[in-house]
Amino acid sequence: MLFQIIKYRMHCEMFYGEISLLQDIIDGKSIIVVKFDQIKFHIYWDENDVLIIENERDKKIIHRNDIQKLEYGRLFIYQISLEISNNQLLVLNQYAEIIFNYLYCHLY
Repeated sequence: MLFQIIKYRMHCEMFYGEISLLQDIIDGKSIIVVKFDQIKFHIYWDENDVLIIENERDKKIIHRNDIQKLEYGRLFIYQISLEISNNQLLVLNQYAEIIFNYLYCHLY
């Protein structure tokens, strides 16, 4: 679901066309791969349900309480095939907001 939100946002924002995005399975984990030029980021949930964004130089860990610190964010609601509550959708959008802020800082 997070992959769908990120893909939708990339389509709507300035990242579209510059960055490739795919979903893959590495070491048994479902991950999101973001590529920009020679930089590659992996985004995945660890065994403790903590979201991790990593590249070859650093790693960012996003805890659930990090999303509560957001003062604002963009909420993308669109037709989805899976049953998901409004609260779950809000939480995933908050994670996506942090991911986009991180990518923007590291790519531009």
